[in-house]
Amino acid sequence: MAKTQRILRMLQLKNKFLNSLLNRALKVFSMALFAFLMFTLYQVISNYIRPVEVDKDIAQSEAKVIGIDVRSGWERNLNPAAGSIGISRRQLREILPAELAQKNVSIKIFCEAGPRAQQAKRVLKEMGFKDVENIRTWRHWNKASEHYELFDLQGLSQNDQSILLQRLQ
Repeated sequence: MAKTQRILRMLQLKNKFLNSLLNRALKVFSMALFAFLMFTLYQVISNYIRPVEVDKDIAQSEAKVIGIDVRSGWERNLNPAAGSIGISRRQLREILPAELAQKNVSIKIFCEAGPRAQQAKRVLKEMGFKDVENIRTWRHWNKASEHYELFDLQGLSQNDQSILLQRLQ
């Protein structure tokens, strides 16, 4: 009888321990899930709330606009950004001709959410480009690009045009 009571007591302790362990795991999981959901909500809201100030941009600048999409190739294929040039941020120095920095051109740079575009903006500033704006996402570009006067590659020298077009292929 005493042995049975000891076994029952051990089973009760084991069940208590497992229940407390399960409760802790559920609390950690629910906190992680809450943090993930809040982060996702922030990303979605920040992409749609931040206005693209199209009219202000057009009024302030007479520069023609180049849209540079620094997303990877498969991302560009999945969600195209019409009228933009697709260049990965790692290839900016190699692909963009130096002469372009001297032109009266405004560069609107974007990616999927903004961080890669911010890194690319720093690279372009280092290359000598003055008017570079991170507009964050391809969604912003698609909303705004119809309002911009896009830069025509004809403004480049023949040599730079052919170099740029070759590099983009």
